[in-house]
Amino acid sequence: MKRKSPHFDDPESKRLWKLAQQRANVKRNLTMYVIINVVLILIWVKQQGFPLRFDNFWPGWVLFGWGIALIFNFRSAYGMDLKAQTNEEYRRLREEQQRASEA
Repeated sequence: MKRKSPHFDDPESKRLWKLAQQRANVKRNLTMYVIINVVLILIWVKQQGFPLRFDNFWPGWVLFGWGIALIFNFRSAYGMDLKAQTNEEYRRLREEQQRASEA
């Protein structure tokens, strides 16, 4: 059953709730990434036999592709949001402009 998000009246609380959800998703996705990729590597080791030869390391494709997706997921959840950075820079420039016009 999917949980409903609480009702918030102010935009800052809504933004923080969304950020909390994103960070929880990152943790869950990272856990699944580790578990599933460990299983895939174990399957590869069993299939490969010893001595290990890495010329046919097929789990690497999964590690690579899913890893890129995790990087973007992490980036959006932990403060590297381009929109927020742009808004912050705009706010700073407006403050500088107001101080310059007051002087």
